[in-house]
Amino acid sequence: MKLQKVLDAGPGNPIVARLGIGLIDLLQFTTLSEVQVEEMKNCLLGMMHRLVEAEKAARRVLAELQAIEEQVQGSGLVLQGQGRVVEVPGAMNLHDAAAFIVQAKKVLQDAIKVFHAVFGETFKGAHFHKALAWAEKTLGAAHPLTALLREDQPWIAQLIEMRNEEEHPQSGKPFIANYDVVRGDDGKLQLIPPTFFNGLPVANALKVFSHNLLTFIEELVVLSLQEKLVPTMGVAEVPEDRRDPKQPVRFVPVFRGPLRPPGSGSG
Repeated sequence: MKLQKVLDAGPGNPIVARLGIGLIDLLQFTTLSEVQVEEMKNCLLGMMHRLVEAEKAARRVLAELQAIEEQVQGSGLVLQGQGRVVEVPGAMNLHDAAAFIVQAKKVLQDAIKVFHAVFGETFKGAHFHKALAWAEKTLGAAHPLTALLREDQPWIAQLIEMRNEEEHPQSGKPFIANYDVVRGDDGKLQLIPPTFFNGLPVANALKVFSHNLLTFIEELVVLSLQEKLVPTMGVAEVPEDRRDPKQPVRFVPVFRGPLRPPGSGSG
């Protein structure tokens, strides 16, 4: 027997619990073929690995930015030359913010494979606008999956645009600008946090994209699988305050009871 550790995150990590445990557990209650189930497992595990790595990169950036800003709030900016020169703080881990964007797009490229595994529909690349058009035509404009795709289009498009800029710069600006210090209208020095080329604050963008990616993947998978659940099973969401910290799964299978022919009574 051989054992190999390939992920340094356990079931207490929300990404591992919610993608690698919770969603995979739902597969056994669907009418998907063995081939489809295996494809879905590979897809979910791939997204889980990438999202864990993206989150690790984001945490390194966020921890450094928090430390810098707490120090400035506590001690103020460092001035030299009788106040004529200001030391501008510099974040050293901003390359991890770019790494996060790279991994995040790869997560989306994996996520769109759900449509092939469940519905047999193939989209080349993370073209969720095409998936939306397919859902509107096939499932209907009012279907929950269609609604999800429609509502999440803006941030998905923004993330993909940012990855494209990172890979093929077009803006003429640095992909990420480090800290800066400016003098405000009141004459006081102000610390400007790092921003992406499009003006998005790095810290806020990493937090929002991290949250959106995980919840979007979960809801995409659950709403897709609901079309393929066996008649006696459903899916329920565990309230956040009732999730087990050791394994904080969000969606769980629930038993609806056996189907009875009309007139058979309640038993």
